[in-house]
Amino acid sequence: CAPRLSQDTAALLSSEYVKIRLEMKERCSEQGDEAQAVPITVRQLEALVRISESLAKMELKAEVEPRHIDEAIRLFKVSTGSAAAYSPSSLMTFANEDTQRAVERAEAYLRNRLPMHSKVNTSRIVEEAVSQRYAAPTIKKALGIMVM
Repeated sequence: CAPRLSQDTAALLSSEYVKIRLEMKERCSEQGDEAQAVPITVRQLEALVRISESLAKMELKAEVEPRHIDEAIRLFKVSTGSAAAYSPSSLMTFANEDTQRAVERAEAYLRNRLPMHSKVNTSRIVEEAVSQRYAAPTIKKALGIMVM
């Protein structure tokens, strides 16, 4: 079973893809920050085709139906929305200046302790840092920031 797009479903998918691109373009110009947008490229269109075909295949259909396209679009919007909303800087919010200084101090300790691009046992590093009077949550936060 290898479901394929009919001309009608291909046209539907194409129009939905164009609509998403226009929405993203409008959102970028409204916000004035094009770097924030998740890029919508031909690769995403190809992914939508594969998702639609997979949804049809799960039902053992010979052709992709409009509802498969609709579900693929819904999944795509949810996943790209989540990706756009994710911000690594959320790891860098601090309760107060003391916490920020403690994390910066922990980062300095880790930079001195660990060679660049090294693979280490995180638990062991945290234990070692705790024995050097660093708080475990502070070390974990510093590690999280450093590996971004």
